[in-house]
Amino acid sequence: MIRTMRARADYGWRHSAEPAVAQLRRLYEGELRAALPRRSVHTHGADGGPSASYTGPYEIGKGLLAQIECHSGSPGSPSAAGPELVMVAASARRLAALPRERSLILPARVHQIVPIRGDLATVLAGRSRRNLDRFRRNQRVDGWSWEHAGSDEDLDFFRRRMLLPTVRDRYGPYAVSEDPTVMRECLLRQGHLFFVRAGGPAGERIAGALCRWDARRRTLRFRLTGVLDADPALRRAGALIAAEYFVFEWAWRHGVAAVDLSGGAPFLARPIVQYKMRLNAVTVPAPTPVRHLGTWLHVARDSAGVRDFLAANPLLATAPGGGLEAVYFHDRTRQVRDDVAWRSPGVDGPRTVDLDEFLAPAGRLDGGSSSAPALPVTVLKGPPTAGLPSTFHEGGRRWHTGRS
Repeated sequence: MIRTMRARADYGWRHSAEPAVAQLRRLYEGELRAALPRRSVHTHGADGGPSASYTGPYEIGKGLLAQIECHSGSPGSPSAAGPELVMVAASARRLAALPRERSLILPARVHQIVPIRGDLATVLAGRSRRNLDRFRRNQRVDGWSWEHAGSDEDLDFFRRRMLLPTVRDRYGPYAVSEDPTVMRECLLRQGHLFFVRAGGPAGERIAGALCRWDARRRTLRFRLTGVLDADPALRRAGALIAAEYFVFEWAWRHGVAAVDLSGGAPFLARPIVQYKMRLNAVTVPAPTPVRHLGTWLHVARDSAGVRDFLAANPLLATAPGGGLEAVYFHDRTRQVRDDVAWRSPGVDGPRTVDLDEFLAPAGRLDGGSSSAPALPVTVLKGPPTAGLPSTFHEGGRRWHTGRS
């Protein structure tokens, strides 16, 4: 009972759309947290990659740090000069007081949402034509069908055989998944579990998706997905794509207003972000309760590693008017990544930024003060989950690293 209550409270704090919870988070992160000691995580670059520090909620920072570590390839050694990139996630009021030189403001996270409008053919046709053709072929030739499940045994099968293998395969040392109690009480009990079966309704389960129902927004949100034993052949065959299309169809039949494909760090070059753009999803800042948060990204020291990282990883930044804009960095030796698409409903447009100008002593994208604040640092050698047990606590939350 206590574990269940704790799981519900924890999930509600991180995801609830209730106005009272959102207001409490804004109060805590905008006023109360400012008076508390802040703990930063510091990751060291290697293979020419930048070093970075992050201060703020762990669920936001893990995606930012993982992207930097993935770019670097492997962890490096501490530098006496301090981190090259400094990131702080906080309320807009607190971020407004930070320097603007060599800095920009990012949304804490971005979500990509598919509206469910019109007839079923319209809903499905609005997605990638290539994926839709493959989905129809899988149904016709291979007998792929969907199952709407709901028992604890179904959830355990999904977690053991699909979710954890897929997370480990996809993220390696960065693999993090929800606590099993949270999955049962806050997702399965308040959402829907779908499986894709091959060979008809009695065939083998080959993929699954666990979704959360948000009655206030009439939105079904993808939370966790996986393919059987992380089989790359099933992924190439389109098993996860089939799960998405089956969920779109179920949502249309049950009067759902939108399907939230979930979100992550605001890096455009991430393959999952590019894939969701091809689904014609609307890109938006993360909804309540973290919508009021942003991330300050500051270059403390210019280096080849910093320039390589920024040029290779176009960002979704907060535009002056409050919308989203795509930011592409470049210089004389680093070209604009025109192979990374930005066009998506919800993104105002692209902006190219010359690194020589941005990283000049007074380089800035908008107004602000001139010096970076000193931040307390707790050093974490290696990836965000390196050296951690299968279960650990961070930021008041119990995390599973995908090792169990």
